[in-house]
Amino acid sequence: MTTGIPARGKWEGGASLAVVGAGPAGLTAAMQACRLGVETLLFEADRPGGFLLTAWRVENFPGFPRPLAGARIARLLLRQAEARGVVVSADRIEAVEPGPDRFRLTGRSGRYEAVAVILATGSRSRRLALPGAAALEGERLFYRADRLLERLPAPPSVLVIGGGEAAFDQALMVAGGGARVTLALRGRRDRALPEQAAAVRRAGIEVRREHRPAGLEKSGEIVAVSFHTDRGEERIETAAVLAAIGKEPDWSLVPAAAKGPGGEPATDLAGETALPGLYLAGDLRRGPHRQGAIAAGDGMAAALAAAAHIGRKGERRDGDHRST
Repeated sequence: MTTGIPARGKWEGGASLAVVGAGPAGLTAAMQACRLGVETLLFEADRPGGFLLTAWRVENFPGFPRPLAGARIARLLLRQAEARGVVVSADRIEAVEPGPDRFRLTGRSGRYEAVAVILATGSRSRRLALPGAAALEGERLFYRADRLLERLPAPPSVLVIGGGEAAFDQALMVAGGGARVTLALRGRRDRALPEQAAAVRRAGIEVRREHRPAGLEKSGEIVAVSFHTDRGEERIETAAVLAAIGKEPDWSLVPAAAKGPGGEPATDLAGETALPGLYLAGDLRRGPHRQGAIAAGDGMAAALAAAAHIGRKGERRDGDHRST
């Protein structure tokens, strides 16, 4: 069940486990914790699914012999979690602080406590550091295909900046809605999978190589993007721009005590940080290996470890502890 306000009652003021983020890692963690009888609440201020929602199709998630759209897999994961009793709160958690025996979580709509916390907040898209970019973000410039299509359901044209798997995947996603799509790559070679490159050709998506973006300018309903190329300056006009130029882990909720000298948190094999009872899962601890199946495994490992931690604290569970 997804709620628009924080869960109330027994949760507010104290509970066993808080999971922040409802991508594959967070959904799996919350589902497993509930299965073990651990009182759990899952926080997600956005739509559940994380970056699965931007995947044109997923071919390597276990249990699905045929490729599926990432959004469909996200819906199935949410349905499975809800069937296990997971409650999703839409409160946006803004801070996590360690206490003497519990963690304190501050949301926009409430304050909470938990014996253990699993952070599965995923990644943030890298922004374009170009003239005109900041003013257009959310209006004509986007960093996720699902956000673009929410704001502009039927754009006539979309320029996708980026040359990796995510750029090709999201270009295919917006092309599926009927938009005329152009892909602009900084270099000569792309980093897409062979299947993606073939699908881009079949979809009629134009690929322009060695196009280094220099700036954006809006005129009416059109955005003009200027590029440096080996042949000189070039401008591409489009209804919307989608930049897929990389992601970085969102460690904003990780307390300072759990971070190393360089600001990066370290974890053990189960995802536990230097703060006992605080776990990281998914993109927060996997560096470049950002795959849905790996994130789900991280969530499972963190939930098992968190349940053991809660048990050592003597916290009551809602049911018997069973494992498979």
